[in-house]
Amino acid sequence: MTDPRPTLEAPDDDPYLWLEEINGERAIAWVEAQNGATLARFGDATFAVDRDTLAAIFDRPDNIPLIARRGTRVFNFWKDAAHPRGVWRTTTLDSYRSAEPEWDVLLDLDAISAKEGEDWTWSGGATLPGTHDRAILMLSHGGADAVVLREFDLASRDFAPGGFTLPEAKGGAAGLIATRCCCLQHWARAWPPNQAMRARCDCGDAGPTCRRLR
Repeated sequence: MTDPRPTLEAPDDDPYLWLEEINGERAIAWVEAQNGATLARFGDATFAVDRDTLAAIFDRPDNIPLIARRGTRVFNFWKDAAHPRGVWRTTTLDSYRSAEPEWDVLLDLDAISAKEGEDWTWSGGATLPGTHDRAILMLSHGGADAVVLREFDLASRDFAPGGFTLPEAKGGAAGLIATRCCCLQHWARAWPPNQAMRARCDCGDAGPTCRRLR
């Protein structure tokens, strides 16, 4: 007979629920123990050679930078040995086509992480169509699915003072429209399964998910 739990009448009695506290001391200790057991079993000299070889490939300065074209410029997020978290940078299309593009670094994620004491990883960014002088950046704590959304000023190469900020959540910047509102999509678990909450988009001044960028 199938056990229908968890329900309100019969709550989940999973003995491993403590693993849901991903930053809890017990959960972290368990993960470190599993990592140690895995390395003890497979972390031999062959593993080390493969690891170092792949790292050298990923960090090659002549790797082809993938770009996104926005207006008259192209944008790229780049990682290498000197920038393990990565840099968000831009250049012109003509410069990108040259043998040595002249990149303009907009955001150094390693520097920002050190300055703010955060474990930031890059999850993308959406610029304002037309001018492309503002952006909503999606930053993740340690590579988590949930992201923090923050308004970024490309001219000053810094986060906009008093700008748009959305706390960590499983959402994203769906679009920046001409009226300079940020439309977000929020998804959450619903019951029964596969019944997702509808996307919310409210461009009014009092909307809970949208705000004027300026």
